[in-house]
This record gives sequence, C-alpha cells and structure tokens, in this order.
Amino acid sequence: MDGIFEDMKIFFMTLLVLVIAFAACYAIRQGVFDAERVRLVRMLTNNDSRAIQVARAIEAGVTEKNTNAIQHAIGKEFVVKPESRSVTLAWYLIEFFAFTHPEHAYFDWKDNSEEIAPEFDDMLTKHGISERPDMELLREHEDDYYSEHTAFPVNLAHYAPIFDKAGLALVTLDANWDSYYVFVVEKSTAYAWRNVTIEDPNKEDRLTIQIVTPPQENLSKAQDLDEVFDMMMSSPGRIPVPYSASLPLKKILTL
Repeated sequence: MDGIFEDMKIFFMTLLVLVIAFAACYAIRQGVFDAERVRLVRMLTNNDSRAIQVARAIEAGVTEKNTNAIQHAIGKEFVVKPESRSVTLAWYLIEFFAFTHPEHAYFDWKDNSEEIAPEFDDMLTKHGISERPDMELLREHEDDYYSEHTAFPVNLAHYAPIFDKAGLALVTLDANWDSYYVFVVEKSTAYAWRNVTIEDPNKEDRLTIQIVTPPQENLSKAQDLDEVFDMMMSSPGRIPVPYSASLPLKKILTL
C-alpha cells in the first residue's frame, strides 16, 4: 500500500512540475515579463526570436553609445533613429517583415488595388482561404468612391469581411505616418490590442494599433467613403496595453 501512495505522490509531483513548467513557458512566450513594445513584437511576429532580440535592444534605449550594437542586430541596410524607439522599431518591422512575410504588408497612401490586392491575397492564401472579392466590382468602387484616403478604404471594405468570416482580422500599426502597415492575426488577438497606443519615452512618438472592422454594408452605392473608412478604423475608446501578447494557444505551442 505504501508503494502505491509513493507512486501516486511521484505522479502528482511530476504532473505539478509539468504544469508549472508549461505555465512558465506560456507566460514567457506571451511576453508577460516583457516591456510593452517587446510584447507587441511577440504578437506581431508570433514570437520570432530575431525580432524579439532586436526589440529588446531597441527598448534598452537607442543612444549614441549603443547605436552600433543595435545597427548590428537589425542589419546594416537599416537606418537607426536614436531619438525614437517607436519609429526605429516600426521601420525595422517594415524592413524585415512587411516585404518578406505574407502576413504583413506595407502600403503607400496612394497605392491602388493593383498593389494592395496581391498582398491581401497572399495573407488569405497563407491561412488556406480561397475566397476572394469580386475584383471587377472592387475596381468599379475604386473608380467611383475615390477619397482623400485614395483606394485603401475600398480595398479594406472588400477584403475585411473575408478575413472576418475566417476568424481573422486585419490590423494596422501606425507610427504617425501617411502610409499603412497592415498585418493579419486571429480576431481574439486583434480585439485584445484594438486601439492600443504605446507612448515613446520622448513623449512625441507612439505606436497605435487599430483593428479594421468590416463595414456594415457593402459599398453598393455612392456614399462618403471617408466616413466608411473612419467607421472601419474606429474602436470603443483607447484601452491599456494587454499584459500578454494575447496569442492563441496554437500559436504558443508552435515553436
């Protein structure tokens, strides 16, 4: 009998150790112990180890003394901006993710569907989604409803519902520029980060994350496209930075 109790004790102790180890691993990969910008990078890149290393180097503070070290970490072709951690991080993400990873895209403010649609198609393909918008109708709306935001809102209006139906969301990262950094994540992650702003220590720069909400109706008639755009990019008030990257468990288990 004593042997049985001893075996059970060993079993439960082993189970407890495994649970604690998993909880610790989960917390680390969710960025619970990281600075806000590092946590953001975990969410954006699904725990890309290189990106986390760079984010931590930037978060330590870009100064004249450590610029060379950060330059080495992010690559010689990248221009470090010592006066802003947020801008430095944003341009790093553009350089190393927006142009190379299908779940990230970077658009100039004047891009049209010829530049935008292939990027969104790549995002959908990455997630195994075959549905695509009616491109003839999209281009028709693009011609009819051009606005001060140019063609970008029209493309969002046609693509966002497809991502939404698949449990995904288009999200924008804004560093106060006149262009668009867009990435795609699960809706649960997107809503945890909606309308989050991470302030830079210099109090002048910041990173803002906004979820793209599908329009309530299709662009089937002439209407104020700027109003549609504002509606898609709005969210219910500013929220604090999440205490975790808010990645789904399947992402955490993907090493």
